[in-house]
Amino acid sequence: MQTQFTNKQILFLTGAGLVVGLIALVLTGVLPGKRVQETQIAELEIWGIDSEAVWKDVIKGFESTYPGVDVSYRKFSHSSYEDSLINGLAAGNGPDILFFDNNWLLQHRDKIVPLPTTKMGLTTLNTLFPQTIEKDFVIDGRIYALPLYIDTLFLAYNRNHFDQAGIVAPPTTWAELEENIKDLKITNEKGLERAAFAIGGSSASVKNAPDILKLILMQAGAPMVNSKLSQADIYSGDRVDVFSGYTAYADPKSSTYTWDNDTRDNLDAFAKGDVSGVFVYSRQLEEIRSKNSLLDIGIGSMPQATSQAINYPDYYGLAVSNKSKDPSIAWDFIIYATTDKQSASYYQSAMDLPPALRFLIGELKNESGRIGILARQALTAKSWLQPNQKAFDGYFDQAIESVLDETLKARDALERLQKQTTELYR
Repeated sequence: MQTQFTNKQILFLTGAGLVVGLIALVLTGVLPGKRVQETQIAELEIWGIDSEAVWKDVIKGFESTYPGVDVSYRKFSHSSYEDSLINGLAAGNGPDILFFDNNWLLQHRDKIVPLPTTKMGLTTLNTLFPQTIEKDFVIDGRIYALPLYIDTLFLAYNRNHFDQAGIVAPPTTWAELEENIKDLKITNEKGLERAAFAIGGSSASVKNAPDILKLILMQAGAPMVNSKLSQADIYSGDRVDVFSGYTAYADPKSSTYTWDNDTRDNLDAFAKGDVSGVFVYSRQLEEIRSKNSLLDIGIGSMPQATSQAINYPDYYGLAVSNKSKDPSIAWDFIIYATTDKQSASYYQSAMDLPPALRFLIGELKNESGRIGILARQALTAKSWLQPNQKAFDGYFDQAIESVLDETLKARDALERLQKQTTELYR
């Protein structure tokens, strides 16, 4: 039997249906109004070495752009970060997004997932960032990380020492540096009373010694590794002379002698005024200032061998863990944090680190001081993929020390270095 509704009943049911429909539209966000509960799409955790405060606004901006995504950040000390990360990922409780060192790709690629090509390709990558990013974060055409900043080696020097020696500007070439050694170095009957530059030694006394030597070899034209990433390409006749030139800075018998490869720390020596110049990265400048806040520090670009500048980079990017339950959304966060002009600008300003985004490099490269110098150097930064950075650096230190203690000739030490580093690629 068919039910018959009165006119009043029909009007009531129609009205009720409209009300229910409007409520549904408000709750789903189609129409404005208070939503009872927002559907959570994903939870993302970031592990890094910056303070939580630096990431607060970037996270807030992303969460407002991607409703339903909750992002948290966990800070680690720089010294413990890599071990904590490896252990966390192995235990299954690691992050979705991780700070990723520019030297890690060959060693830790199995722990991360590449950026989908639908989100960004190589053409866009090279439009957004300097060329070193493709060298450091790309294998087989796939992008594995995007940079937060690009730091490079630079000269920190004691202004008072330079002024007293009559040096009006820091050296821009290695030839100029060797001229400066004559004016800055002070000796006595026991040897060096004050060093000119902390260079020529191994990591035992010179922070960044392997990086400085790698840079000098690259400036001499060394490709460092073959195109197939199967063999180191460090050793040749002209590079032997370059290598000998490096160790000569720590050889008392050399005319360019300026440093003793002993157990002292070059950053401590610089803070105390016992050396006039050191080659550092931005984070190490903070360490020096913590040791002596009154030191008048000047900043100079890294010396070059020719007019074709090459600078050595050291920086972190962001990558997505292969344990993440939401890798696509994790990559959306990384793209937002590293390519959004406002987010990237805020990070650069908060951290006082040189930018990676070409747009910001263009804005800052003509500024005076450290950030302007490093913005320009980012454009000529150059590195290569190293399978195990700690082992790689250890072999470079061995090569330096074997020449300084006269265990090996420079040619033999460099030939051994090539064999040792080649084994790491196999």
